[in-house]
Amino acid sequence: MRSNGWSVRIGIAAAMAALAGAALSGQRASQVGRTPDGQPDLQGVWRVHTITPLERPAEFADKPFLSPEEASAYQASRLAALNLDTSQARAGLNGPSVNEFWAGDRGGLAVVAGRVVTSLVVDPPDGRIPPPTSARRAKLASRLEVRRAGASAAAFNTSERCLRDGGAPLYGSADRGLIEIIQTNTHVVIRQENLHDTRVVPLDGRSHLSSAIRSWTGDPRGSWKGDVLIVDSTNFTDLGDRFDENLHLVERFSRIDSETLLYEFTVDDPTVYTRPWRVVWPLKRSVGPLFEEACHEGNYSLPGMLRAVRMQDAGR
Repeated sequence: MRSNGWSVRIGIAAAMAALAGAALSGQRASQVGRTPDGQPDLQGVWRVHTITPLERPAEFADKPFLSPEEASAYQASRLAALNLDTSQARAGLNGPSVNEFWAGDRGGLAVVAGRVVTSLVVDPPDGRIPPPTSARRAKLASRLEVRRAGASAAAFNTSERCLRDGGAPLYGSADRGLIEIIQTNTHVVIRQENLHDTRVVPLDGRSHLSSAIRSWTGDPRGSWKGDVLIVDSTNFTDLGDRFDENLHLVERFSRIDSETLLYEFTVDDPTVYTRPWRVVWPLKRSVGPLFEEACHEGNYSLPGMLRAVRMQDAGR
């Protein structure tokens, strides 16, 4: 059953590429519904699923787009490489982890402006996340040494501690890749299935909070520019390996057609990356529902990791 489903997706990738251009230029928010206050209706459950890699693979170094024939072949190879039933890519010390059943819906290749893209990163033009700053490299190296020592739970990142692995910006995930958008004339709520992060975004023009007040999901402020919702977020805490407290995140949400929400975000984190970078990809509508995602209940793995470090130190 699953293999037939993937075959259908491979077959329609080329058709999507041909049709999406017309959707981008011809439908937009004016033809897909508006809220009572006249703004584009972004509400619903959306799938944050795609097998397009965040960064452009080396094999496509100078190739930002794929032809329909190339897209069909690449999609087949990507799905085969990701398949947990047949691929050894996810195997660990005890063999493969969960099987493909638990991977959920991986989605297809991303189609932007009628073309199949080779990466979600569109700027820099090479499709690669800019290199970290020298100060960031030194900080990560120091953090790695602390983590290896395992002196306390704080030595591990928030994902390993089951505290945070979602929020802003959004990233795709095959087994927990849904978001829900709820919209009023004063606020937009973005609720994520991944560790049930929820952001409440005011639309009333208020300024950001004092920089002394920080959170993992930042301090979002929303505004409309034409038919595009812009969410500007600052006041983050240090977010581990990917961002730090100086992150300035700008997200854009716009309706392309009745089944598609275009999502864009720009990362500006000058103490982490040598230049800003931007991601674009379409989210497809889902019937839902969102489920509670509780990571590993009781956080059993963290005591195990700390215990292992102590046993190693004791020579056992």
